[in-house]
Amino acid sequence: MLRESLRYPLGGDGAAERIIVGGGLHVVTAFVPLVPLILVFGYLVRVLDHVGDGPAAFRDGTPPGFGDWRALVVDGVKATLVILCYVAGPLVVLLVTLGGASELSPETLAGTASIAVLAGSTAALLAALGVAYLLPAALAGYARERRVRAAFDRSLLRTTATDARYFVAVVAAAGLLSVAAVLSSLGAPRSVPRFVGFFLLFYAEVAAAALVGRVLGESVPAGENVPAGRTEAG
Repeated sequence: MLRESLRYPLGGDGAAERIIVGGGLHVVTAFVPLVPLILVFGYLVRVLDHVGDGPAAFRDGTPPGFGDWRALVVDGVKATLVILCYVAGPLVVLLVTLGGASELSPETLAGTASIAVLAGSTAALLAALGVAYLLPAALAGYARERRVRAAFDRSLLRTTATDARYFVAVVAAAGLLSVAAVLSSLGAPRSVPRFVGFFLLFYAEVAAAALVGRVLGESVPAGENVPAGRTEAG
């Protein structure tokens, strides 16, 4: 399945165009933060939707295109909203912990207060890991129904979170993205290696989304969520 996921971004006649557009959006992010990433998030939602139809759609090997930019923006904004909602909890815990620690003297931190700081930091870390684990399933839930509420469907999250295949897919996707992130950071800013790295990063994002999306499509029958507003591949 990993091998098929790695081939997926390169499928179809428009592979070069998709990689150039997606990597180009990452390049623009270096100069205009956030806005281009919203378009990338919107495209990844399309990928999750496409491969979520099951093995047949995955083996079709033609990822969706970047057409209908208005719908892409809408999906990207909603996906960003889902991401922010999920990361808000761990971020609040971390900020409260760091804020409280910054107001304490070194002598106090050396005492029992250090236990509270350690507990708060550990809680923030565990919450962040939990969010990172569930977030792909949440985004796939939104991709299926195009409703933000679907990203918080406890039934969907419970079904996928306890699926061993989903666990393996998330770990593999995280590893793939980590390697791509390291490679994309090599070289000096605005150097050729860094420039090429942006396109490599987009390729890895699509492959990771395809990997997780396929597993979710097999774990949760398509009939349980009625997708709407999908965009044709091209």
